[in-house]
Formats: sequence, structure tokens, C-alpha cells
Amino acid sequence: MRRFLRLHVPVIALFFAVALLITFPAVLQATTHFIGGDTSDSTEVARHMWWFTHSLRTGQDFFYQSNLGYPDGFSSKVFLSVPLYVLPMGLFAFVMPLALAFNLHIWLTMALNGWAMFLLARDRLQSTSIYPALLAGLIFMAAPVFQGHIADGHSGLIVMWPFPLYLLALFKLVEAPRLDWRWLALAVLFFFLAPMGHILQSIYVLLPLSGLFWLARVYLRDWRGAGRVLLVGIIGLGIYGLYLLPVVEETLAESAYSDTGGYVQYSLDALGIVTPSFFNPVFDLLLSYPRRVLGTNLTEGSAYIGLIVALLAIMGVWRGKGRARWWLLVAVVSWVLALGPVLKLFDQPMTLNAGDGYQTYITLPWAFLQNLPGFSIARTPGRFTFGLALALAMLAGYGAKALFEWARLQGAATRDVTRGDISGARRTPRLTMVFVALAAVILFEYQFFWPMPTRSAEIPRAVVDLHQRDDVRAVFNVPYQHLLAAKDALLLQTAHQLPLIAGQVSRTTPVNPAKLAILQETLNPALLREVGADVVIFHKERAAEIDQYDVLANRLSTQLGTPIYEDEQIAIFNVSDDETLPQYVVSDAVPRPVIVENTLNTYLYVSEPGWLTLKQDMTSEGLMLRESLDGTSIHTYDAPEQNAYTTYVPLLMPGFHTLTYTLEPACPARYDDALQCRSITLAEADITWTPAPPSDPIAFEGNITLASSQQQEDGAFTLWWQFDAPIDDHMVRFVHVVDETGTPIWQNDAPLGTFQAGETWVEAVPLPTADEIEPGTYAIRAGWYRLDDAGTLTNLVVLNGPNEREASAEIGTLTLPGS
Repeated sequence: MRRFLRLHVPVIALFFAVALLITFPAVLQATTHFIGGDTSDSTEVARHMWWFTHSLRTGQDFFYQSNLGYPDGFSSKVFLSVPLYVLPMGLFAFVMPLALAFNLHIWLTMALNGWAMFLLARDRLQSTSIYPALLAGLIFMAAPVFQGHIADGHSGLIVMWPFPLYLLALFKLVEAPRLDWRWLALAVLFFFLAPMGHILQSIYVLLPLSGLFWLARVYLRDWRGAGRVLLVGIIGLGIYGLYLLPVVEETLAESAYSDTGGYVQYSLDALGIVTPSFFNPVFDLLLSYPRRVLGTNLTEGSAYIGLIVALLAIMGVWRGKGRARWWLLVAVVSWVLALGPVLKLFDQPMTLNAGDGYQTYITLPWAFLQNLPGFSIARTPGRFTFGLALALAMLAGYGAKALFEWARLQGAATRDVTRGDISGARRTPRLTMVFVALAAVILFEYQFFWPMPTRSAEIPRAVVDLHQRDDVRAVFNVPYQHLLAAKDALLLQTAHQLPLIAGQVSRTTPVNPAKLAILQETLNPALLREVGADVVIFHKERAAEIDQYDVLANRLSTQLGTPIYEDEQIAIFNVSDDETLPQYVVSDAVPRPVIVENTLNTYLYVSEPGWLTLKQDMTSEGLMLRESLDGTSIHTYDAPEQNAYTTYVPLLMPGFHTLTYTLEPACPARYDDALQCRSITLAEADITWTPAPPSDPIAFEGNITLASSQQQEDGAFTLWWQFDAPIDDHMVRFVHVVDETGTPIWQNDAPLGTFQAGETWVEAVPLPTADEIEPGTYAIRAGWYRLDDAGTLTNLVVLNGPNEREASAEIGTLTLPGS
């Protein structure tokens, strides 16, 4: 143990010092600033560290965010899938400031990454000098891909130290003459730990490494070794699957994994591996192309190999021979996958002219994988670069081994030429100088940020003082839709410790967007009070970034008065007492008139059950328009070229709702510039609100339910049907107007079409006027029957309510006054 510590403690200390150098000047601001830029996730991560300590100290469930999404909260079991991301920082936060806990986690992770690669290289290289393994560790931990993610606050993604240890255990396992249970256990352990920093590393790194390792054993006809690799995979997957089983659905639905957009945007440029950072003052002075290649994709596009590392890797392939070829394969496969679905050059997809003016893209292997089950959640192919960095570090290690052996022999020959002895010592000042020179040049080439960006952890005293108030239930932060304002709000929560109306575990909030949009659109004190928001924090700079400052500042002043605190970044407002709730609020996500090419959301609020009627002019190009309420389809409209269009929306539950218009067929994601996508234009809507007293749904045979019905001011009678079983054209809905004897004097019988189980349909039936039937008071009855091909009619009887077992249900009355 003493020998182990004597070697490895200095090695880890060296890598820790390199981590401090790479992230400089963070070491000078360790307790007051977070590593990461203004757009990074560092403040979001800091809030999770705070919640870890706060929940444990107060006896709350860490895996349920009761202080976010007030008053309901939401689950955060996704944290179970990333203990190497959550646990170290959370434990540090018990005994040190949040900024220091976050920074220390970054530094230790970087050092462990280097140390793990050092262990792998030390074993694989079998060099008489320690320096090649040290260089391999340094190259791995300092790779630009790590620096890009560090600057973005991706503290989970950079947890890569299990991967070199996993490969080390695999090599030892397959090379053992007999099955070694210790190496098997270690291989399974590190297989299990590998994606515990970020679950998608199982796709970006673990799967390619494991698959290529197994294929190499098959290629060598090492069937015993291939079998052992399969055994590790089966056991590891089994344990990992059992571990994730309770949270897999929530984990894969988490926006950090499923909503990270842009297969093409977040893929690697073809020139990425030869593009240094334009933040490097020397490269920025000498080279003009890095800005064009990297663009704004600094995090996912950072994959610079470096001149020295490239030379060492070439030497490693040459001198390492068969031992290095597998690492070359890993590097090439990782690079090709990182390029994404189509080839990019200068941050733009490359196009080919296929003749007749038609252009196409150069597709790559990831295009065939990206939509497969499981792979579809990996939407940032640039992260395959982590595997490239690992392979390059080993290739450079082989090259460094050859270089240091040559330098050692040259030094020994110079010293002992008179005696003919070239055995030489393992370490000489010459070798140390070579190592220091190589390390310095590599770090200079790799340094991505000059300096590493940091952001202040300071929070205004006025925010801290909110914690002392017992009249504040929750805080609403605006602008809610600004992702960086949302992260800032999470940091502020670590000081005021009050629940937030919004908030997120990662990237975007799961809180109902209709609720947030209408609260911000109105800033109505009664609505804010209704949801529990007693304080509003206005993020001024963030609002200015999205051109919302003037609008929000004026609205806040009008609705909430003078702020109780204001500085350059934020303003804090109390919400005044007001109990007068609006009957309804309609807020469009995009101002009208609006062109619908895919989807359009309209947000709704109602204080009591009822129906909203929206009358609007429409200009169409012969398309279908589907309406959905809170994700459930309620109507499909075959839109003619131009007409007045009326939407009836049943809102049976008071609160916030989303009405979604979807174009069918939707515009493709990409289409040729010479083409034009057909669309529908919706004008400003005239809105009518009709309260509807609560009523029980009426069930019919055939799993059909009338959820609600209402006579509208425009004379239409609206019905909301819900189908729990498939419906075909043989099923006919009827609406009858009957006299006092029950005799139909007017009827509307029509099949509504075909529906699948779970679908719904809102229809408007025009009732007869006094010109069509005699004045008087009539009952309105509705029901269903099946009409088969032979003309046989079978009624579907009512199953509940006052008309139970009857052929129809009374749903209202029609009164036509006489002249």
C-alpha cells in the first residue's frame, strides 16, 4: 500500500494541479465563483447541491422536488440514474460553500479522469518510463471536449474515469489464462459505473467501446475472450437494468436526455479535429477558420487533436503495431459517429448537386442509427468525441513510449559510449525535460478558454431576506421562458429557500406552460395569488436579451406597482391582495395573425367550467387542421381556401389549458429552398365564454361517453364525445328535437367517422329555427345506433343517469318563441 501511495498520490496531485491550471482563474475565486460561463448549467447544478443538503436536513424526499412547481412539485427520480453527478457535490455542500463544492467536484473529476487513463496506459504500454502513461493521462483529462463541457457546467458528462478502468479490467479479464473472478467483478462494476455520471454516456462511449472490444476478440478468433466480454455485458446490463427499472420511464423522458435538440446542429464539423480554439490568442492571430468551424457550437464541436498529439498518435500507430490498431479503430469510429447524420463543413451541412437543380446532403452512418429505439434520445452526436479523446490518449501514449525509449537510449549511449553500456537509468533529467516540454506544448494547444469563464455566486441581500418572511408562499420568476433566467432563479432559491412556481431538474420546467404563459402575460394579482405566487422576481438583463424588457417592466409597474428591491440584474415585487379572478384568459403563443406550418399553441384559463368559442378568419391551402386540448385531439377540420372558422373548446376543469392547432400534413423539417411549404393563416379571434354548470358524463353502449354538451349563443349545440373503443362508419350519432309526446320533429343523424380508442371529438350541431319548426319548447335528445350493411338498426342504450336503459338521453331544451 505504501508503494502504491508513493506512486499514485503524486500522480493524482499532478493531475489536480493541471486541472487548476486549465480552469484558471477559478482557483483564485474558488468560494465566490462557479466554473462555467454565463450560459452554463453551473447555477442549476448548485441548486441541486443545495436541495440535496436542504432535503436531508429537513427530512424531505430528495427525489421529489416539493420546492419546485409549487404547489404540486414533481419527481426527480432521474437523480437515481446519475449518482456520480449528484452524490460527490452534495456531500461536499454539507461542509463548504456551494461554489467551492461545485468547483472541487470539477477538479477532482478531471484529476480522476487523468489518473484512470494513467492506470490504463501504464498497464497497456508496459514502458520502462512513467512519462508515457503520464502524458496519456494528461492528454485525456485536458482534451478540448472536456474543457468545452466544463465551461458549460456539464459536471456529469465529464465523469469519465470509469471508462479507462473498465477497459483495463476487460483487457485483464480476456488475457487471463483462466477466468479470473476478480477481474470479472471489476469489469462488471465499472460497466455499471460508466454511465453513472450521465446516462447517455452508455450510448456515446460505453456501447462503442464494448462493441468494438468484442469485435476485436472475434476478429482474433479469441472465442474465449469474446465470451468473457459477452458475460460482462450480460451481467452488467442485467444489474444496470434492475437498478434503473424504477426510474427508467422518467429518466428517458427527462429533457436533459430527450429534448436536447439538433442532430445536425450539435454534431462535429468535418474540420473539428484540426480546429483549435479561437480563444487561444496565438491561434486566433494566426488562423481565421476556427470561428467559422466552431461557430456557436463550442461545447459539442470541440474535438481538436493538436499537432503534438497527432504526431505522437501517428508514431504510436507505427511503432505500436497490432497493439495500437484497435485504438485507431476506436478513434475512427468515434470520430465518424461524432460527425452526426450529415457531413458538415464550416458549421453548415455540405450539399451535393444531384442534377436538375436538386441538392442533397452527404449522409453518414449516424443517419441510419439516430431514429432507432434507444438511440433516438442521443440527439447530440458530437459527444461521441469523448471516445475519440480516450483512444487518442492511448495512441499518443504508444507514440510517447517510443519517443522516450529513443531518448533514453540516446542519453545512455552518450554517457556510456566509452564503456559500451547503454542500459541507462529509467529517469534522467533529459527525459524529465522532454516530458515537461511535451506537456507544456500540449496544454498550450489544448487550452480552450483564455481564461476559463466563471460566474459569480453572489446573491443580493434582499433575496436572502425573503427567507425570513412568513407571508410568502412561492416566488414567480419572469421571463419564465428564458432558459438562463430559469437557471438564475434556481440559484436565487438557494438563498431565499422559498418554493418556485416553475423550476426544473434540467433544461426546461415540467410545469404546465399554459399556467406560466398566462401568469406572465397578465401578471394579474388575483391570478398570481390564486397559484400561490406572493413575490415576483424580474430578471431584467435576461428580459432584455429576448427583447421583453420594456413589455415586462411596464406590465409589472402597472399590475404590481413599485419594486421593493431593484438593482441592475433583478427587481423584486410584492403581489397585492386581489380576489377578483377573470372569467377567462386567452393567450396566443404567437401574436395573430399567425401562419401555422406545424403547430401553434393557444393558452387558456377559466375560473369555472364552461365552453370557449373562438371565431376567426382562416386562409388555407387545402389542408387539414387538427385541434387538441391538453394533448387530446378534439376536432379535425378540412380547411377550404378561405372562410370564417369557429372553434368550440370544452373546459370542464377550472384552471390552465392548452389548445393546440396542428397542420396535417405538417411541413417537413427541411425542404429545398425552391419549394414552399403550404400553410394556414389564422386571424385574430373573437372570443365568447359560456359558463356550463357541472354535469355527470353520459355513458352509452359501445364504450361511448358524452363528456359535456352545451347550447351556444350562436344557436349551435356542442357535444364532446369520448371513445374508449374503436368507432367505425357503421356507428351513427343522432340528435333529435322531440315534442312533449316524445315524437321527433327534427333530427340530425350522421356517422362521425372512424376513431381509435382514447380519441375524442367535439362537434357543433346547428339546431332548427322558428322558420323550420313551430314555436314552442322542445327536448333535445342524443344517442347512437349501429346500422349494418343489411340496413338493420341497433340502438346503443344509455348506461347511466335519469335515462338509463333508454335509446337516447335528454341533453337540453330548445325554446322557440312565437312571433
